[in-house]
Amino acid sequence: MIRYVCCMAAALMLLSASLAAPAYAQENNTIFFGPDVEVRTLQNPRWQNCQRRCDNNDRCVGWSYIQGVNQCRLKEAIWLKSDNGCCVSGYKQAGGGQPGGGGGGQQASPGIQNARIARLHYNSRAGNERGACIQTQPQIPGSFRGWACLWKDNPLYAEIDRMLSDAFMQNMTCDIEWADRPRTRYGEIEVVSCRR
Repeated sequence: MIRYVCCMAAALMLLSASLAAPAYAQENNTIFFGPDVEVRTLQNPRWQNCQRRCDNNDRCVGWSYIQGVNQCRLKEAIWLKSDNGCCVSGYKQAGGGQPGGGGGGQQASPGIQNARIARLHYNSRAGNERGACIQTQPQIPGSFRGWACLWKDNPLYAEIDRMLSDAFMQNMTCDIEWADRPRTRYGEIEVVSCRR
């Protein structure tokens, strides 16, 4: 009986130690693009140190660690991610190892936060597939030529189109997410959330 209790106690100690270890969600061979909160050359060259810097920075939502130069880039927003052997990247893990620092465990999609729609554009010559295109302030990344577009096959096309129009007319602030791999040279709008 005593041996059984000792074995159970040892097993519980091992289990609690493994649960207390930090959980990191890194993406090997990936670089994130977006505005930097901080850029720093690390004295201890490990991606985990870059992750920790992000966890301890209120403005950071994700990070990219550039291995060849030991550089840590903390991101205020993630506009785009790309395959690149130079880097290891990841999302903020604050709040019990949950990506994004919170409850739901959803990773942040590439996008822009707290933006105002500076230009709303429709082009009938673009074909029947594409709807509204927007430019924002702050700007959508240069890799998209400053534009993001809504495609008519989006299951919430009518709702998002109306929201973009309202946000433009009423000067609302929006968070806009787009696809990781857009079908054209412009960002492909997937999610929009606006507020006054």
